[in-house]
This record gives sequence, C-alpha cells and structure tokens, in this order.
Amino acid sequence: MGHCVSEEGNIAVVRRWIEEGWNQRDPDIIDQLFSPDFVVRGGPNGFGDIEHYKHYVCTKQNAFPDFHFEIRDCIAAGDIVVITYRVTGTHSRAYGVHEPTGRQLDTVVIDLWSVVDGCITERLNTEFSKNQIENQLGFDPIYVPD
Repeated sequence: MGHCVSEEGNIAVVRRWIEEGWNQRDPDIIDQLFSPDFVVRGGPNGFGDIEHYKHYVCTKQNAFPDFHFEIRDCIAAGDIVVITYRVTGTHSRAYGVHEPTGRQLDTVVIDLWSVVDGCITERLNTEFSKNQIENQLGFDPIYVPD
C-alpha cells in the first residue's frame, strides 16, 4: 500500500512542476521540487544539470510567453513518472538567433521523470515530433541558446 501512495505522491510532484513551473511561469519552484543533483538526459536538452535546465525553462518561457502544457495522461511505476501532454504556444519573442515569428506551436510530448524522496531527480528521453515542431515554427527550437 505504501508503494502506491509513493507513486501517487510522485505524480503530484511532477504535476505541480508542470502546473506551477511551466503553466504559471514560476521557474523558481525548481529549487523546491528538484534535487540539487537533478540531471536531464536525452530529448531537447541533451545532457545537463539543474542550472542547464533552469536556463532551458527560462529561455523557452521568454520566447513563448503563452507556453501551456495540457496534461493528458500521467502514470507512475516506482520512482518513474510518465506524463503525456499537449504543448502549445506562440513564438512571440526572440529565441537565440531566431527573431519572433508569431507562429503557433502545437504538439504532443511524452516525458519520463524520476522522483526520489519527493524530489525530481531526472528527466529522461523525451519523445516528441521534431519535424512537426520545425514545420510549425520554421526553425529547430530544440537547442538551448546561450
């Protein structure tokens, strides 16, 4: 029974990150919800630590001020949380060398998160359609501009 409660708690932590961190644009909540040893592997970020991820989040939120994650499915198995969401937003501000296009992003993303002792420790192998995103925006927004 305790294992199920832990899995529900893990889902709650990831949902809180999505709702408050992304949708309410509060990247400072990373310091509350993420382990200081957090790493991101695969997906749009490549490999990075917590500072790299904070930069990624702030850069995306700046370029897409209406970025929104609509959670569709969220399941947990042990420490792993799998979440599927529809991500929408408008490229309204510069993103690295890319000036604002006003183009709309609308895609589905699958993320795998690791949550240990109530803290997000890892984001793993995000699945998304890079071609769809490039076609919608007219450029590859996956990299993290300096």
